[in-house]
Amino acid sequence: MVVIGGMANPLTMEAPRWCRRKFLFKENVEGVEILRAFTISKPKQSFIKRIISYLSFMISSITVSFRSSSVDLVIACSPQIFTGISGYVVSRVKKIPFIFEIRDLWPDFAIEEGILRGRFKIQIAKCIEKFIYKKAHYFIINSPGYFSHLAKFGIDKKRIIFVPNGVDTNIFKPSKKDNHIRKQLYLDKKFVVLYAGAHGQANNLKTVIEAAKLIKNNKDIVFLLVGDGKEKRDLINLSRYYSLENVIFLDPQPRERMPEICAASDVCLAILKKNYKTTYPNKIFDYMASGRPIILAIDGVARKVIEKANAGVFVEPENPKALKTAILNLYHHRELLGEYGVNARKYVVEHFDRKKIAEHFHQALTKIIRQ
Repeated sequence: MVVIGGMANPLTMEAPRWCRRKFLFKENVEGVEILRAFTISKPKQSFIKRIISYLSFMISSITVSFRSSSVDLVIACSPQIFTGISGYVVSRVKKIPFIFEIRDLWPDFAIEEGILRGRFKIQIAKCIEKFIYKKAHYFIINSPGYFSHLAKFGIDKKRIIFVPNGVDTNIFKPSKKDNHIRKQLYLDKKFVVLYAGAHGQANNLKTVIEAAKLIKNNKDIVFLLVGDGKEKRDLINLSRYYSLENVIFLDPQPRERMPEICAASDVCLAILKKNYKTTYPNKIFDYMASGRPIILAIDGVARKVIEKANAGVFVEPENPKALKTAILNLYHHRELLGEYGVNARKYVVEHFDRKKIAEHFHQALTKIIRQ
């Protein structure tokens, strides 16, 4: 297996020092050959500079692909959508199947968020999307909400492989709340609301800060926000402006530390803007496997999972008052925490265990190669 990736952190758009100014950086992780291709990247990029960054990776990834060992198929992952062009070119040259993985509906999300503006730019983006959808032999989607999107392009369900985000239930599992993380952050007797993930525009964490402001007089409730992203500095500044002592920001943590961080929480939060109704955020499965109840401020397919599992409560996205009410309700009714947590763990083990999902994915790819 060969993985070709960029050199820049997608959250910060910065490349580590050890691979800067290199066209190719090779790694080998547990037998997987990783080729990091040159990418033009700088923090706080404008839209044009971001497109240049995407194009630089598109070109370098195609070039780097010919230094890899022989492969049987190529999978291009989006976002960003220019990787689809890379995948198509490589598949044509190597005469192998081309599979396009859709992890976000780009450019639709970019248009809805106002990131992609202007009729001409939108038309170009739509043309690229249509071209890739036409050229791909198969598609991988991680959300059932994407079936209807692909149907608009006349794509048969037989060409779509549904591979949802999953979780290693042997790593993320229920454990004692009173752990090292709580002691380190002086949270021993606190009611901890955890958010772990990107701090970007789509994540709508300003709603969390506004909810924290409404609850700040309750000294027992603390919001723990773990991660990084373009909006983090603004969120920290807003928290300081409101003089919030009930919000703690942590930098991104190593993956191996996340189970302990999830365990340290009383309730976990998943949140996005209103228009993100087709998304399956990976974090909810980590939360569920940890046996923690979820407050879900995301409508659509993710809501169906939480409600079917009876693993937590749904609140209206972009509504600080509704979020505040949900948190206080769980704070005052602690018996619900255990009930939701047990339900969450049971459901995720049955439906979203990563080993089971990986086996299904392996069988699907094997079938494609044989055909």
